[in-house]
Amino acid sequence: MIRSSNPLMSTPLVRYDLHFLNKLDLRRCLSSGQIFTYVEFENWWAGMDGEILNIFAPQSSETELTVYSTGAKIDVLRHLGEAQELQFLLQNIKQIAPELESVFKSYEGLRMMMSHCPRTTIFSFVCTANNHLSRIYPMIRSLQNYGEVVPIEPQLTLKSSLEVRKFPTLEILAGITEEELRQKGFGYRAKWIPQIARQLTEMGGEMALTNWKSEPYDFVRENLMSLPGIGPKLADCISVFGFGKTEAFPIDTHVYQVAQQLLMPEWSGSPLTNARYKKLCVNMQEKFGSSTALVSHLLFAYNLNKKSSANG
Repeated sequence: MIRSSNPLMSTPLVRYDLHFLNKLDLRRCLSSGQIFTYVEFENWWAGMDGEILNIFAPQSSETELTVYSTGAKIDVLRHLGEAQELQFLLQNIKQIAPELESVFKSYEGLRMMMSHCPRTTIFSFVCTANNHLSRIYPMIRSLQNYGEVVPIEPQLTLKSSLEVRKFPTLEILAGITEEELRQKGFGYRAKWIPQIARQLTEMGGEMALTNWKSEPYDFVRENLMSLPGIGPKLADCISVFGFGKTEAFPIDTHVYQVAQQLLMPEWSGSPLTNARYKKLCVNMQEKFGSSTALVSHLLFAYNLNKKSSANG
């Protein structure tokens, strides 16, 4: 256990040496559009999972990882998508849908990561609407800059100047003006952020968001879709990564293209309408149950990797 000499860090960092049955590609996990709050420095990664500070050391092995964290080991494992046996889930999906065999190779090293902080997930995914990863991460960094600085031990970070911040509270987010966010490049999303913060506060704030974790998926999705700027896809993404509702099936362009090819060939060339979104979600939920979100993540990773390879 490493105790911080900084009085602002009252919780000690604990070292966990983790061993995995399956390959873990940490860089890919942290830069593939599911968790947005980590920064890289000298092959280390540091970031906040809600109130938990995590520092990931450089990987010496594809199946090992050293983590320094203010959270419990089970919290770290859940965050990394290791709370359930990945190999068992993937094998189960293969048995149910052998037509998906071709997508599994692209998932090597990936995990479906989970956040302990729904607030962070909600505002992060609002930034993803009609956007690209190259713009999304800087936008979320801009929001994080409104949050409280978290001190880090210099001997761990190698760079004492590294700054990690908590994600700003609802109160802080509600006080940011639309004009200020537009000047930072948020575009039309600028009006949604303070509006969502104020509406969530009226709905019960952090306590309500915590309580939603124990509510059914349909309840969470309906409440999310009552917020400005959040439609079915964003609501499903947030339901999965912020609330652990793994029966959700987020559908974006990447997922829909592969779903057309492998699962719904009769829809080839057809646009993704609200009716098709709903039908595909229901079909996947009936077929895969609590593994539905993992199937969506598999299809997303496959198409993203395919396009990346095609672009050289």
